[in-house]
Amino acid sequence: MPLAVVRTNLVPSALPATLLKDLNDTLLQEFPDIDPQLAMVELHTDVTMLRHGSTAPMVTMEIHHSDVRVNTVNKRHVADKFALLAIKQMKINMDRVLILFFDTRCCSAPEVTHL
Repeated sequence: MPLAVVRTNLVPSALPATLLKDLNDTLLQEFPDIDPQLAMVELHTDVTMLRHGSTAPMVTMEIHHSDVRVNTVNKRHVADKFALLAIKQMKINMDRVLILFFDTRCCSAPEVTHL
């Protein structure tokens, strides 16, 4: 299940109405083998954020995935897709966009048996 968690210091009224759908569509394009019912996007707006000593418009995106195709070779391509979306739709400068990847296969704890 891919999950995109998007945080920005922009207020909701500064964002296009289609942003959530466009984020979801980008997620499904980059993870084509996923059942669309399993894709998830969280959008957190009006977040207090500071980068390089400035509160100018910015965004962070966390892409949580369990896809072997997202690796050090091609994750730059995936990041570029999400960054372009932020630049075009959110009107945020490239140096104010941060995209992080979390491979959930590495985070899953083994099942614990209770005594």
